[in-house]
Amino acid sequence: MSLLYSAIRIIPHAMTLHRVAYLCAILFGCMWATLVIQKAYICGHDTAWEDTKKPQCYLGVPVGILELISKCSIPP
Repeated sequence: MSLLYSAIRIIPHAMTLHRVAYLCAILFGCMWATLVIQKAYICGHDTAWEDTKKPQCYLGVPVGILELISKCSIPP
């Protein structure tokens, strides 16, 4: 994220690339917030996993799909 902010700062405001980089930063923040909220809700809503011998919250398929989409949406 810091590299993206550095690129936004260096790219002139008149260029389209500046707006694209800014949009990528906003989308990254939205994806990050969505994943955190989704994981917190799933693990906080069903607390049965806390009573097991080795506690681990099972997140399920929807979280995996969202993580896959967020990883594939940004090019390497």
